[in-house]
This record gives sequence, structure tokens and C-alpha cells, in this order.
Amino acid sequence: MRVIPLAPIPAQSLNVVLDGQDCALSVYWRQVRLYLDLDVDGQAVIRGGICQNGANVLQSHSRFFRGSLHFFDAEGQRPPHFKGFGERFFLVFVADGEELPAALRF
Repeated sequence: MRVIPLAPIPAQSLNVVLDGQDCALSVYWRQVRLYLDLDVDGQAVIRGGICQNGANVLQSHSRFFRGSLHFFDAEGQRPPHFKGFGERFFLVFVADGEELPAALRF
């Protein structure tokens, strides 16, 4: 498992290598919900993925991305909110074959 650092701001983009995959992530707040876009090696994997506590943002397996992305609430079970990034809400990558941490199992 790897924590992907996010700043407590409503919209941000970052590039990160996850399990050897060149990933471009965009995380953004719209009205009352957090969303995520993911590109891997220039290929769009997901657009407007709804971010929920504990759930894999990628609702189904993708041939373009190995692993899973999850938000988790370190203080309870609330949906992620950008104001708590880095303190309460964390984005984590779980590689294929790794067990999902107990904190993310509901």
C-alpha cells in the first residue's frame, strides 16, 4: 500500500509512478462530492470516478491499470473531503496481489 500525498485544496493534478505505471491523477471537488480522473501512460482509465470512503475508485478492473485506488477516513467513515487531505482523508494505492488493509475493509 502506498499513500499518495494530496494538498487540502479543492482541485489538483499530479503525476506519480504506481507499480511501474506512469499515472496522471486529477482530484477535484464538485458541489458536494469528490471525483478522480486517472490516465496511465497517456491512456484515459477513468473520468469522473466518484470517491467514497473505502471503495475502489475504479469500479471495475481495467486492462490499462494494475491495482486499486481508495480513499479512507482515518477518523471514521465519512466520504472524503478535500479540507481533510493529509490529516483525516488519504488516497492510497493498493497493488495487485496486496491485501487491502483492514482499515479499508467495511
